[in-house]
Amino acid sequence: MRPLALQLWTVLHNDVRLLWRELLASRWSLLGNLGLIAILLALAHALAIALCVHAPHPPSLHVEAGAWLFFGFIMLGTAMTQATTLLFERADFHLLFAAPTSPHAVLLARMTALVAGSALSVGLLLLPVIDGLIAGFGLHYAGSYLVWVELAGLAAAAGVGFTLTLVRWLGARRARTTVQVLGALCGATVYLGIQAPGFLGEAHRPTAERLIDQIVANPLSLALARGGRGDWHTLLLLGASTLALLAATTWLLSRAFLEGAQETTSRPTRTHRREYRHHWRQSLAWVTFWKDLRLILRDPLLLSQILPSILYLLPALLGLYTTLGAATLAPLSVMVAGQLSSQFALVATAGEEAWDLIRMSPAPERRLRLAKMAAGMALPLALAATLCLALALAGRPGLALASLGIAGLCAAGGAWLQISHVRPSPRHDVVKERLKNSPGRLFGGMALMATGATAAGFYGHGNWFAGGVSLALCIAGFAGILALVKLRALVTPD
Repeated sequence: MRPLALQLWTVLHNDVRLLWRELLASRWSLLGNLGLIAILLALAHALAIALCVHAPHPPSLHVEAGAWLFFGFIMLGTAMTQATTLLFERADFHLLFAAPTSPHAVLLARMTALVAGSALSVGLLLLPVIDGLIAGFGLHYAGSYLVWVELAGLAAAAGVGFTLTLVRWLGARRARTTVQVLGALCGATVYLGIQAPGFLGEAHRPTAERLIDQIVANPLSLALARGGRGDWHTLLLLGASTLALLAATTWLLSRAFLEGAQETTSRPTRTHRREYRHHWRQSLAWVTFWKDLRLILRDPLLLSQILPSILYLLPALLGLYTTLGAATLAPLSVMVAGQLSSQFALVATAGEEAWDLIRMSPAPERRLRLAKMAAGMALPLALAATLCLALALAGRPGLALASLGIAGLCAAGGAWLQISHVRPSPRHDVVKERLKNSPGRLFGGMALMATGATAAGFYGHGNWFAGGVSLALCIAGFAGILALVKLRALVTPD
C-alpha cells in the first residue's frame, strides 16, 4: 500500500479536479468573479496599509481579540455548512471506500478540505488586515498567519463535531437547515452586539460596553490575539490544541463512517410506536388547519428563509429602546405578527401541492383557504402573545392588550392578502427559492404593519392622539383590504 501522504494527495487532487471542472462549466462567470476578487483585494490592501501606516499605535489587545472572535464565528458557520455538504450530501464515500485507497486518507482529505474552506471564507477580509498590521507595526504580526490557520482548524473541528451531533439527532436535511438558522443567528448576534452601545444611548452605553468587553475578553480570543502578535509560546499551545482536536474529530468521523454508522444521515426509527385511534369526526377546516400548522412547525427549512426578514427589524427596534424602554415590545409584537403571518400564509397556500385535487373535491374552497389563513396566523400570534405577556409583566397590561389586538388585526390583513390570490407552487420550491409575492400584496401588508406598529409605538410613548390617528389608519387599511381584495380563482403557475 502506498504511503498515507501520497494517498491523501491523490484524494485531494481528485477533489480539486472536480471543483475545477465545475468552475469551467461557467468560464465567463469564473473570470468575472476572479477579476472582482482581485480588484477588491487590491483596494482592501491599499486601504488597510494606509490606515495602519498612519496610525499612531497598534490596536489594543481586546480589539484584536474581538476581531479574531468575529472571524472565528464566520469560520465556524462555514465549517458546519461545508461539513453537511461534504460528509452527507455528496454521497461519494461508498465509491471512495471501495477504491484501493486507505479510508483514513479519505477522511483526512475531507478534514483538510474543511480547514481550507474555513480559512478561505474570511480571506477577503482578513488578509488585507494582516498585511496592513505587518506594514504598519512590524513583522511580529506575521504570527497572525499561523493564528489564521490554527483558528480555521479549530473551527473545522468544532463544526464537524457539532454537525455530526445534529445529523444524528435530526437527519442530514434538517441539520443543514438548522446550521443555516444558527449561522444567521450568530451573525446577527455579532452585528447587534457591535452596534448595541450606539443603539442603547448614553444611559445604557457603559453597561453594554462592559458586557461586550467581558464577552470578548475570554481566554481563547485573548490567546488568539497574543498569538497574532507573535507570542511563540501561545502559537505552539494553539497549534497543539488544534492538532489534538482535529485528531479527535477524525476519530469521530472514522466511527461514523467506517464502523457502520451511516444511519446517522436519517432520523432513527422507533421500534415501539404508540397506537392512536383515529376519529373521523372533525370538520374539514379543522383538519386542514392542523395539517398546515404541523407542516410549518416541523419544517425548519421555512425558518431559514423567514428568519432574515425578522432580523432586519431588530436594529430599528434597538433604536426605539432608547425612547420607549420596555414598551418597545409593543411595536415588536405587531411587526412579528404581521410579517410572519404573511409569510406563513403564503407558504400554506402557494406551497400546497394538491390544489388540483381540492378543486375537484366537493369541499368549499373558501373554507379551506380560511383554514390555511388561520394556520399561518397561529404561530405568529402565539409569539406576539408571548411578547405582550412580557410587556404586561413589565407593568404595562393595558398597552399589552392593545398591542395584541393590533397584532391580530395586522396578522389577519397580511394573511388575507396572501390567500386571496394564489399561484400554486410545489412545496420543494420553498426550499430552493423564495415563493413569489406580488408587489401590491407586499406593499399592502407592509403598510398595514407599519401603521399598526406606529400606533403601538405612540401608545407606548404616551402620545394617545397620534396613536389614535395611526390606529384609525390601520383599521381603515384593514377594512379596505377586506372590501377591495376578493378571493380570486386559482392561477396556474407560469
